[in-house]
Amino acid sequence: MDPLPVIIIVTSIFVGFFAWIMGAVIWRGWKSSSSWARTTGCVKSFGVSNGIPAVTYEYEVNGGKFTGNGIVPGVLAGKSQGTKPAKSVYLRADGALKFPPKAEVDVFYDPKNPSDAALVTGIPPGLWKGPACILVIAGIAGGIYGCRAWADKHVADLICAAFVCCGVFLLGCSVKWLRDYTRSRSFPTTSGRLLKAEVAYSSGGGESGGYVPVAEFEYTVNGALYQSRQLTSNPTQVLKSRAKDVQPVIDRLRAGPTITVYYDPQAPWVGFLEHGSVLGALLPVFMGLIFAGVGVAMWLRFLRN
Repeated sequence: MDPLPVIIIVTSIFVGFFAWIMGAVIWRGWKSSSSWARTTGCVKSFGVSNGIPAVTYEYEVNGGKFTGNGIVPGVLAGKSQGTKPAKSVYLRADGALKFPPKAEVDVFYDPKNPSDAALVTGIPPGLWKGPACILVIAGIAGGIYGCRAWADKHVADLICAAFVCCGVFLLGCSVKWLRDYTRSRSFPTTSGRLLKAEVAYSSGGGESGGYVPVAEFEYTVNGALYQSRQLTSNPTQVLKSRAKDVQPVIDRLRAGPTITVYYDPQAPWVGFLEHGSVLGALLPVFMGLIFAGVGVAMWLRFLRN
């Protein structure tokens, strides 16, 4: 069976879905900058959990009070929370927060649906990175397919190179993870209040899912209220096969009236509850060495043959 038609169909579905998302973001960005109205609101809380910012602000439209969570318009109305905009959207050039708690801010809203609001209108910066990555991948795949004769002769080399590249990428990630983990060990603490703590099922990005603790909490630094959903200093999670294996973590969080929150003194909107295991910070190192080692071992084996 010729795999080309299958590859074309799968690629077309993926590109079509990606194009729909990009089109929706561009359309809502253009619409928000051209027809949305503006009012004044007040930021209630802000936080960044595992790199994803979350904000809560209040505003009034025609005497009605609304609570908003969108920083940028997002893909769909009311679905802006949980998106990951570029840091330049919510941070100034000097690293200061553009929307600190208790600050008055401009809130832009859809006149036909005042609950659909955002703090920044227009097409989000950095949107070009997605299409650029797709074009690069498509260019590489197209080049390999266009040189099928050469690729067939060097398929082993290509596989080895792919493993080595993945290993180098993971080792590069490990530098940041280890730096963040080491720096977080000296973070100050403050008292916080638990808003939610429960056991949740995570697919783990595949069929082999498991149970993980999920928590949401708030804390105050220098009179400013922040919220977070970040449990540890690094984003790794250990999936448990049984929910009862995770329950002790939830019970420990619920044990007292307050919780201890570690926060970044240079960016207090980044807070977490535990430092996490050093093995979690070393995970990219192990994975990078494994991928790079497999690539090199395969290449040496092919050379001997």
